[in-house]
Amino acid sequence: MQGLSAVIYMSYFTSVLYIVLGLPLALNWVKPNAWYGIRIKKTFESLDAWYSVNSLGGKAFIVAGVASLVMISLLHRYWSEDLLVKALVMISIPLVLVVVGIIYAIKEG
Repeated sequence: MQGLSAVIYMSYFTSVLYIVLGLPLALNWVKPNAWYGIRIKKTFESLDAWYSVNSLGGKAFIVAGVASLVMISLLHRYWSEDLLVKALVMISIPLVLVVVGIIYAIKEG
């Protein structure tokens, strides 16, 4: 049961981390830089592209974090299968959601 608690806390932490990392991007607080944000050739071509893509990406991070929190909470309460399967699903939810969000932001931004 101790392993399950660690997985649950790590899943919640990951989801909250995505929300915290997404807020500055969504609010256009992050200027072009080499460390933080969606850093691709397209975003470095102009300030408009940087802020557009990163704003969408930040919103995607926030949505991924909130959706992950809800889904992880539901999985934890109502699904009690094998610990390894549960751990993989709970950890992969935020990762998949944020990757999909970043791809969307790059295509739309």
